[in-house]
Amino acid sequence: MKERRGSPRADVAITIRTTPAGRPEEEIRTVNLSASGVCYDSPRWVEPLTRLEMAFVFADSGPENVPTDRLVDIEAVVVRCDPPEETKAVSSYRVACFFTAIGEEDRAFIDNYVRRILESSTTSA
Repeated sequence: MKERRGSPRADVAITIRTTPAGRPEEEIRTVNLSASGVCYDSPRWVEPLTRLEMAFVFADSGPENVPTDRLVDIEAVVVRCDPPEETKAVSSYRVACFFTAIGEEDRAFIDNYVRRILESSTTSA
C-alpha cells in the first residue's frame, strides 16, 4: 500500500503538553510523530476538528547526534479519534492531529529528528 503522508513518521514517545478547548492542560505522550502531524493516546475522547495548542518537550529522548533540549509550540487540529465516539467501554482514545501552525525551523527540526530515529532503527535492526 502506498504511503499517503508527505513526511516520514516514526514511533516515538515525546511528552506533549496540550490544552483542549475548555479543559485544563494535559500532559501526554506521543505514539508517533512526523513533521506534519502527531498521534497520541488520550484518557479523554477528543472531537474531530478540535483545535489544540501543543507544546512538544524534546529532552534527552532522541537518537545520538540529535539536539534534544527544545520546546516546540504547535497549533494542530484533530483529524481522527478512535473509537470515533465517547464510550465508557474504553479507557484510552487514539487521537491523530494535523499541524496547522508550526514555524519552519521547528518543522525542519522535527523532520530531522524523525529521520534520525528511522535511520537508527534500520541500522540497529
